Amino acid sequence: MRKSWLSLGALVAAAMFATASGATVVHDDAGTAGSGPLRGVGTVTSFFQSTGGTGTIAFDLFGRLSLDGDGYYKDVFTVALNGLNVFSGTWDMGGGGANVIYSNLLGWTVNSHSNGFFAGGNTNVTGLATLLAGTNTFSVTLDSPGGSFAGPQSSDDESWALNNVNIAPAAVPLPASFPLLALGLAGMGIAAARRKKA
Repeated sequence: MRKSWLSLGALVAAAMFATASGATVVHDDAGTAGSGPLRGVGTVTSFFQSTGGTGTIAFDLFGRLSLDGDGYYKDVFTVALNGLNVFSGTWDMGGGGANVIYSNLLGWTVNSHSNGFFAGGNTNVTGLATLLAGTNTFSVTLDSPGGSFAGPQSSDDESWALNNVNIAPAAVPLPASFPLLALGLAGMGIAAARRKKA
């Protein structure tokens, strides 16, 4: 009897601490300062399969030498999910300027780092998104606007890579009553063990 209670307790604990798994890397340029495809102005599009529902998206924008934040020069990244622009901004990844998010429809989190002037940098973006059942598209576009700004520079120094695009099902929150059930089952197990000793 004690073994069955212990087994049940282990199953309940495993269920309580289970997290969503199945993260899929749908694109990785593996771009670094010395290797991987590095791009200029343009778009990278990836296709991936999903069962639908809410998922977590995470990706890295790698800037080689001097991608610019908001200033006289400006390099703007725009992210589209299934054809809808959901995120855009510009970050100092070696070129100076201010880090600015222009559009963030899904409330994604951004962590950007510059390695110093003309030394590149990295911007990590993570957040939730509603995915379609079946084929989904994920695209990132770099544009260097002209007009009052300087416009596109040479891809020799303003090149970039799209690294580690991960898509994962979102963690499912536990029902509010689940911890109480686990506590009750543990109490019953302790009571049964005490009765057996007596």
